[in-house]
Order: sequence, then structure tokens, then C-alpha cells
Amino acid sequence: MPYTNQSNYVKFRRRLIVGFCLLVSLLILSLSWKIYTSYENDRNTARSQTKNFVQAMSAHVVGALQVIDLSLANAAEAIKGLNVDSAPSPEVIKQLLLTSGRMSDANYWVIFIDAQGRGVAASNNLPINGVSYADRPYFSTHLHSADSGLFIGAPEIGRVSKRRIFFLSRRVTSVTGKFLGVVAAPVDASAFATVFTNALFQPSLSITLVHADGKIIARAPKFDESFAANLAGSSLFQQMRTAPSGTYEAKSVVDGDSRIYSYKTIENMPLVISVGMASQSWTEGLIDDMLVATIGLAVILAVLFFSGNFALNSY
Repeated sequence: MPYTNQSNYVKFRRRLIVGFCLLVSLLILSLSWKIYTSYENDRNTARSQTKNFVQAMSAHVVGALQVIDLSLANAAEAIKGLNVDSAPSPEVIKQLLLTSGRMSDANYWVIFIDAQGRGVAASNNLPINGVSYADRPYFSTHLHSADSGLFIGAPEIGRVSKRRIFFLSRRVTSVTGKFLGVVAAPVDASAFATVFTNALFQPSLSITLVHADGKIIARAPKFDESFAANLAGSSLFQQMRTAPSGTYEAKSVVDGDSRIYSYKTIENMPLVISVGMASQSWTEGLIDDMLVATIGLAVILAVLFFSGNFALNSY
């Protein structure tokens, strides 16, 4: 009889241990699946947010540049309407720029450059008369091409203003088609960075406006540090070679943080807008979930251990 009781005890203990092991395995699988699905949901939410946000930011950029282009088109038409075959006096040009560029503000202004590449007048009284712009792409492009349309240049430091700017420009011709010069709008890049900064709804976000040549025009955060930084060799431009818009994961060239990025090339403009969300925004949640799961599992294991020990002692 003692042998039979001992045999039954061994069998009971074995079944109890196997049952507890199965229960613990199921708990671990359940917790792991919950953590994984939570991580994937947060990650997919980040992808969705960056996709939606990049659409909104690109719409803002397009709208702002269209307003500036309208000022340029009005100025070009006003100068053409003078019906002369040579550039008028600086006083006449300045008055035309003030009238046609009345939508300009502290963030951009309108200048006229004559056919020789010399500055004539600016709508904001900037002393550009006689300053040579002949070597600048926003002039030389129109000098050598009659069909260049709206030119949008890469970021640079203003020759006279010394501000961080990029240029929009249009060709100016006389009624007879003679090249009279170029109207250009230096645009303060910090204005876009300010809008981007105000749009950041969480600290892990970044918004970047990049020229097609690879240089950063405006970024939030870290506008000053990133201005004119070259991204031509970055993951962004590798992605752009395969699709005009998309989403990918990479480390930031500016701050080294891992991010999910959504980007969109702006139609008919040599620009791309990129919105990134740092991976810490969802990996921190993963760490918290793992900590809670570990504590919960430890409590369950402790309960199982003491209850199993009690069952064995009571058998």
C-alpha cells in the first residue's frame, strides 16, 4: 500500500508539473502576442500619421509658393507692359515691384535683375542696385532658356541680405520678346521652419523640405544646424529613385535618430517634403509592455509555485 501511494503521488506531481508548464507556456505565448500586436499597431499608427501629415505639409508648401509665384508673374507682366526694349530706371522698377508684389512680406520680397545680371531694385529697399547676380542659377537659367518657366533654386545665403534663403524667379521679356531680365523672390527659409515647428504635435516628429539637388531648405527641429545640408546620398534619395512618394525606415542624417519617414515629391516643383517620427515613440511603449508583462508573469509563477507546493503537501 505505501508503494501504491508513493506511485500515485509521483504521477500526481508529474501531471501537476506538466499542467503548470503548459499553463506558463500559454501565458508566455499570450503575453508575447499581445506585446507584438501592440508594437505593430503603434508602428502602423506612426506610418499612417506620417503619411497623412506629409500630405498636409506638401499642400502648405505648394500654397505658399503659389502666392509668391503670383507676385513674380504680376511683376513680369507689369514690366512687360511698359512696352520698352531696355530695363527702365530703378525708380520705375521699384514702384512696379511695390505694386505687383504687394502680397510680399518680411518672409519674401521681389527684386529685378537686368539682362546683364545686375540688380536694379528690390521691393523692400534692399540696396541691390549694381550688385551682380550673373553667376546665380536663378538668373543664368532664364538667360539661356526662354521656356524655363518658374525656377526654384537650392538654399543659399543671400548675397546682400545674408539671410538663409532660396529663390523663385521668372524670365521678363518685352512686348517684342526681347530678354529684359529676371524677377526673383528671395524667400526666407526660416518662415517654413517656423510653420513646421508650430505643426509638430509631438517632440519625436521632424519635418523637412528638401530641394531636388539634395540640400535641405527648411527643417524642424534643428533648422540652423541642418540648413543646406546635403541629403543626396541619403536613404530619402534612394527611395525617390524608385517612387515619387512612399514610406521607409532609416536613421536621420541630421540627428542620427531612427525614424519612420513618409515623403512626397511636389508635382512640377524640384522639391520634396519629408515627415519623420522617431522610433522611440513606440519602442518606449514596447519596453513598458515588456516590463508589465514580466512583473505579471513573475506574480503568476509565484502563485503557481506556492499553490503547487501546497497541493503536493496536501496530497
